[in-house]
Order: sequence, then structure tokens, then C-alpha cells
Amino acid sequence: MLTLLAAVLCMPAAAQGGRNALVAMFYNTENLFHPSDDPDKNDEEFTPAGRRHWTDSLYRVKCRHISTVVTAAAVDGSLPAVVGLCEVECRRALDDVLSTPDSISRRTLAGRGYRVVHYESPDRRGIDVALFYDSTRVALLSSRAVRVSEPERKFFTRDLLYAELLHRPTADTVHFVVCHWPSKLGGAAKSEGNRRRAAMATRSLCDSISGARPGARIVVMGDFNDGASSEAITGVLGAHPVPRRGWFGRALGMGSAALDTVRLVNLSADTRHSSYKYNGQWETIDHIMVSAHMCRGRRPVYEVVRLPFLLEEDYRFSGQIPYRTYRGQAYHGGYSDHLPVRVSIALP
Repeated sequence: MLTLLAAVLCMPAAAQGGRNALVAMFYNTENLFHPSDDPDKNDEEFTPAGRRHWTDSLYRVKCRHISTVVTAAAVDGSLPAVVGLCEVECRRALDDVLSTPDSISRRTLAGRGYRVVHYESPDRRGIDVALFYDSTRVALLSSRAVRVSEPERKFFTRDLLYAELLHRPTADTVHFVVCHWPSKLGGAAKSEGNRRRAAMATRSLCDSISGARPGARIVVMGDFNDGASSEAITGVLGAHPVPRRGWFGRALGMGSAALDTVRLVNLSADTRHSSYKYNGQWETIDHIMVSAHMCRGRRPVYEVVRLPFLLEEDYRFSGQIPYRTYRGQAYHGGYSDHLPVRVSIALP
């Protein structure tokens, strides 16, 4: 307990805290399954009798781990007001996370005012995206699931989650889109079309938000299973890297007239922002993107939450690797195979 608390206290906070900052986080939880068998889902491996031997005691540890990560990701003492999640099976599991005390403060997220936004999606494994929000700091105005699957093509994947939130301290509205695009299972080239379909659905949703509310603040977060320079992200979705220097339009190689055509700025489009390690190579597949106009003034501060207890030594290759729940089929006892990513947005 003391070691964990010391590790958290030594973590640097994001540069942009304060009352008017909205802090949001995204976290791939690595298979948050409830151990009961749902006959409508392909979840048998994550049951006590399944090949993962997923018992209630292991599940409770998993819930405590996720609750602890949210608590430890605080900025200037304030927990993230919005937390996007993926690889969650059901609402019951999300409620259990909120009701499980963390390992730092021994408090529950539900007791702090957190609530859930979740919809069941048609993914064959039964995993969905979800969102936690601190109801004492943001109010839920509306939400819905946006379908990506195409049943006529027998293509089933996670829905997008849309939530319109009101930031109470500033009375600003921010639109969140939580994604978990299709993986590269079967090969990157073979599966690319599926991610392009998810990109088209994400772009259409963002365009509809902007069309109905010009100047809307949009935050798109998730596991995109693709790098920042992929065609699905840059070409289809229209998300570009954040400029490193100079005037915004010039840094992107654009004239002022063309600046308005930029839909999203990908804050995570940098190899320093890797949150996932595969075959010894760090990859940037967890992204947070914002409306381009949100970068004109005080640029949002983005970072990977590299809490020491979320990492372990990479014995197979070198350096460190996320401390994951499973190694192959064997239970390993860690948190997730992904690191959380976080953004701090200064609102007027």
C-alpha cells in the first residue's frame, strides 16, 4: 500500500490543472469480463470453468485495479472528470468497478460521484466501450450508441459511444466519442477495410455534431488499433498531428483558408506517446483527438499515464512493458496490456 502510494505521489501532474481544466482519460482495461456465463455472448473463456479460469476472486482484483488506476491518474489532486473505457463486457462489471474501493484511498468511485454511460454492442466477444463521468463536475446531457457493424456483410464490432457533457465549473459543453476500432487480427492489410469503416462512422458522427453545433468542442478517444499515420486515421477520419512549433496553420503546411478543413488534431501522434508494446516495439494505438479549433489558444496537454506500478521489466526483449492481467493463457496478476492516456483541456 505504501509503495503504491509513494509511486503515485512521485508522478508529475499534467501542466494544465486548475478549476477550469477538464481532465479526461482513456483506458483499455484488457478484458473486463464478469465471471458469469452470458449465453448470448462468446464469453466462456472468462468464466471459472473456462480456459482462463476467471474466478470471482480474480475478477474482484481486476475491479480494484481499474478503480485504483482512475484514482492514481489524478491531476493536482483531482481525479479525471471523464474516463473512456474499452474491452468491458457489461454494465454489471462497470458498476462493480465503481463500487470497489481503490488501493490508495480505500474510497469508491461511486462514492465520489462517478456514474456510467454504457450500451450493449453486437461485438461477437461481447465487449463494449463505456464512459465514467464525475457527476459532481460534469452533467450528462445526452448519449447514444452509434453502430459500426454491418450485419449484411456479417461484420460485427464495437459501437461508438457518444456522450454530450456539460462541464459544471465553466458551463461549457464538450462532446465525447469513445472508440474501439477493429483489430488487426488476420493481418493488417486484410483487416484494414474494417478500420476504414469504423473511421467513416467516426467521421460521420463528428461531422454531424459540428454541423448541428458549429464550433463544438469534440474529444475523440479510444483504442484505434492503428497508428497515427495510417490511412484510416489521417485520410478517412481526417485527424492530423498536433503542430510542434509556429502558427497552427503554417505548422501543418496549410494556408489560413485551408485551416478550416482540418477536422481533428491527434494529440497522440508522436512515438513518445506510445501506450502499448507488441513484440518488443512500443506502438501508439491509443489516441486522443480534439476539434482543431481547440488547439488555437491554450493547447490541450496530452500524456501517457506511466504510473510505475503499471509497468514491469520486459524480460523477453528489453526495457519495460505494461503489467498485464494475462500472459498468454496464464494469469499474471497485473492491470492491463495498455497504459492509460490522459488529456487536460483548459476551458474558458
